[in-house]
Amino acid sequence: MRRNKRCLLAYHHTRTDRLEELVWKGYDVVDLAGQQVRDASGNAAGTSNLANGNGDMSNLSPQEEDYVRQYSDLLAAYKGQWTDIDLTGSLEPPRDLFIDVRVLKDAGEIQTEYG
Repeated sequence: MRRNKRCLLAYHHTRTDRLEELVWKGYDVVDLAGQQVRDASGNAAGTSNLANGNGDMSNLSPQEEDYVRQYSDLLAAYKGQWTDIDLTGSLEPPRDLFIDVRVLKDAGEIQTEYG
C-alpha cells in the first residue's frame, strides 16, 4: 500500500511539474485540452502532441484544469509586477568572459566596488 501511494504521489508530482512547465512556456493548456477533445479529426491532437510530446492533454481532470487556471492567473499576476524583465529567460549564467549588457532604462551613474 505504501509503494502504491509513493507511485501515485510521484505520478502526480510529475504531472503537475509538466503542467507548470507548459504554463511557463506560454501554452494555454486548458484550451489545448478542450480542442483535442472537441476535434475528432486529429488537427488539435497534433498541436497537443507538439505541446507535451505524448498527447495526453485530453486526460486533464477537472481538478487539474482548475489548478492550471489558478496557476496561470497567479503567474500572470507575478509577471505583471515585473513588466520590464523577461522572467521566462534562461537561468544559466553566461560562460563568456565578456558579455553585452542591454540597459532597459538609464539609472544614472553607478558606483561599483571596483570604481
